[in-house]
Amino acid sequence: MAKDILITGASGFIGANLVRHTLLRGDRAHVFCRKNANMWRLKDVQKEIHIHAVDMRNGADVARAVGTIRPHVIYHFVSFGAYPFQADVTNMIQTNIGGTLALLQAARNVDRLEAVLSAGSSTEYGFKTEPMCEHDILEPNTAYGAAKASQTVWGQFFAKAYGLPVVIMRPPLVYGFFEESTRLIPSTIVAHVRRQPLRLSSPFPKKDFIFIDDILHASDILVTGAKQYAGEIFNIASGREYSVGEVVMLVRRLMRLTIPFKWGGHEGRIWDTETRWVDDVSKAKRVLGWHAKHTFEEGLAKTIRWFETYHTLYP
Repeated sequence: MAKDILITGASGFIGANLVRHTLLRGDRAHVFCRKNANMWRLKDVQKEIHIHAVDMRNGADVARAVGTIRPHVIYHFVSFGAYPFQADVTNMIQTNIGGTLALLQAARNVDRLEAVLSAGSSTEYGFKTEPMCEHDILEPNTAYGAAKASQTVWGQFFAKAYGLPVVIMRPPLVYGFFEESTRLIPSTIVAHVRRQPLRLSSPFPKKDFIFIDDILHASDILVTGAKQYAGEIFNIASGREYSVGEVVMLVRRLMRLTIPFKWGGHEGRIWDTETRWVDDVSKAKRVLGWHAKHTFEEGLAKTIRWFETYHTLYP
């Protein structure tokens, strides 16, 4: 029987992939989107989904919409602050913390709720010298990381205090279809497709990258076992780190193209560090039986093929 699935942040990169994943399963996709939100990622499926004009910062709107939908499953993937152009700290707090609180309060009144999957972020950990583990002390070094850490704590509280089936996923840098154009992988691929010069800050920062299809696979497992894993946090990552330079060289090799590029072409960001940035995924392997099915090269090859077809969607 088809289920009612609520997806917050559906107009974003991961959310748009979750919408398609939901439709392919034959379920009904309900999405929260602000008025005047840019829906370009959902344009081709817009007639197949149920769109609710909801601003997550408005608790009354959230409560009313959740009460109308009565979702079986909630994918809470809305966020603000993940990109350099999202720098308003007040908005981060209102969206990531206030929006989460409103959603969880409303979810308590849904009698058929089976799962709430809350998307955290590896930025909650801050800089670490060893692979980041779920029981590490959180030392976020950005306002966004601090807001996401608070979101995680609220999810755990509602799970423990009220028995709400909330489980938290902490991904690192997710890449794949529909990713934001300013990110490393899309900008590098699109530059190669269009034979345009590429400008990047530094080849040295390292990150753990996870392919979108592996995120969707983990989401299925976590939602199915949400009541069993309520309040738990799981790193969903590859467990390997790659430098910016290695990513660029791999794209170049897979696409068999050479374009001009310049290091130091723009200023680096606070999270562009040369220290380690890799997740410990042993808990997900041990408890969930999950591991990334795609190597970085395999996921990148699929992403390249997608961008070669759909790069015209990007500026």
